[in-house]
Amino acid sequence: MARTRSGTRMTYRCIVVDPPWPQQGAGALVGRMGFGDATGASKPLPYSTMTVPEIAALPVADLAHPDGAICWLWTTNGFLPHAWAVLDAWGFRYTHTLVWAKAIMGHGIGREVGISTEYVLRAVRGRPTVDRKIRGTWFPWKRQYDERGKPMHSAKPAGFFELVESHAPGPYVEVFARRARMGWDAWGDQAPDPIAWAAS
Repeated sequence: MARTRSGTRMTYRCIVVDPPWPQQGAGALVGRMGFGDATGASKPLPYSTMTVPEIAALPVADLAHPDGAICWLWTTNGFLPHAWAVLDAWGFRYTHTLVWAKAIMGHGIGREVGISTEYVLRAVRGRPTVDRKIRGTWFPWKRQYDERGKPMHSAKPAGFFELVESHAPGPYVEVFARRARMGWDAWGDQAPDPIAWAAS
């Protein structure tokens, strides 16, 4: 596959992927800032999901700059074991796991253990350029909120993208993006002005 923008083949030094893991639904977060109501019932996810084999089959390696690239793969607690296999399938070598430690809202999600973290795995292909060391692996980044003051489901924190940009040079691309970001290309059915995938 080739990535194109106005007919130009695109490759990237930093690739962020937030795949639609096949979650069964979002449990209601009870409380004033929650996603659901006070019943505690699950609600459908606000986007289509993919199976793990479908995610692993994505041609993410084709996005990588020939001189080297860093891939940042977001995953949840339940799919953490699958994320390493996905990186292998994409041809990237795992290096580190960064933890987004989120403030618990309401009763939180999860049954036996309340889940208040998400994970982003760092992996490399080739010999990517690094501008700045990341000092630590645990980050209390702030959530993203919509115009009504409600937390945006699955939205990743602005602080993470700032970290990526300070860590290594671009070009940058976000796969499964849902909003435009200055200086970044985007791919996904919800992405504004997305790059195109075409047969090589």
